[in-house]
Amino acid sequence: SSSSSSSSSSSSSSFVATMLSLVLQLAPQMLGNLAVALTIVSTLTVVLMFGDRPCVRRTPIGWANYVLVDVVGVYVGRFLQAAFTRCSCLVWLRDWCCFKPNPLLQIVYLVLVLGGYYIFLRDMLPMLSDEFLSVHRYTSHAYVLATLATFVACSLADPGAVTKQNVHRHVAFPYDGLLYAAKTCTTCHVRRPARSKHCRVCNICVARFDHHCPWVNNCVGERNVRYFLSFLLATAALCTYEAYLSAQVLWRVVLQKRYLEMVYKTRSGAYAPLPKQYILHLLLRDTGLTFPLGAFCALIAVVLYAFWAYHMYLVWCNTTTNETFKWQDVWTYVDRVKRQRARAAAAGDSQQQQTHGQQQRQRQQQQQQHQ
Repeated sequence: SSSSSSSSSSSSSSFVATMLSLVLQLAPQMLGNLAVALTIVSTLTVVLMFGDRPCVRRTPIGWANYVLVDVVGVYVGRFLQAAFTRCSCLVWLRDWCCFKPNPLLQIVYLVLVLGGYYIFLRDMLPMLSDEFLSVHRYTSHAYVLATLATFVACSLADPGAVTKQNVHRHVAFPYDGLLYAAKTCTTCHVRRPARSKHCRVCNICVARFDHHCPWVNNCVGERNVRYFLSFLLATAALCTYEAYLSAQVLWRVVLQKRYLEMVYKTRSGAYAPLPKQYILHLLLRDTGLTFPLGAFCALIAVVLYAFWAYHMYLVWCNTTTNETFKWQDVWTYVDRVKRQRARAAAAGDSQQQQTHGQQQRQRQQQQQQHQ
């Protein structure tokens, strides 16, 4: 047993080493493009999600958020508003996509998952035939079914809708008098509990409201946040698993076809190894969409893990996305009041200095007249 475990560990380590060397040899340019894409997507995610926090407001992240949201976003919004107001069909389309419950992004999600699953069945499943990969013939289907199950659960679960019949169940949090005060929702005509919010898309009040997620066409609130976190983690794990299987299939095709041992005859009559670009072309030809699918899944997995980690941080802090925005508004107001007071104090000091200077000049003039 010890010899088998040592042999398996050595084979796994050799596999990782050879896969890294293969990637570095075959596709340095594509690997660089993938790294650039990952960096851009990750940077934009951090800038858009955290750039308006008070702690980073005077840093490059805060400045980038200001440019993207308050400058570019404002002009793009004005342009779209001018374009939409000229056509009633565009106005209806905008309202349906942005302000009404619709399954648009749910359909997009299902197309991505089921489309990737179809590519797996067509291009990758026939290659999973040896002893090491045979188990993935069954676990791959289980991964897809588990991910779709979390998607359906999050889409259909009650987010914690507050009604006149169940409002007494959502009184666990007191009003703080700052973010939340006792008031009645003008739409639902329900006394809103603390930490709740009326969603203008779903047209309901949601207890411990976090945000409205268009990917599941549902709000995320007190009663379905666990399903939302499971949905994020399951989708990220599915993307990771798909990227791993893609790497395994590509590696086995390279070994079976002996791409690294292929040579060609030069004009001088000597034999030289095939160029790396041609080897990559052969690999893409023989494996279909395996490599693009694996690269896409790796990119999406990084974004999903970052989003899931952010929401886990909110859970650990016992706060929500909606409350972080509210606190940002509070700190923005506090900063504005401080700047106004500082300017008023500076103006008062300058005026006091001017008054003191005028009094000194008047005294000097009086002294000169007496002399």
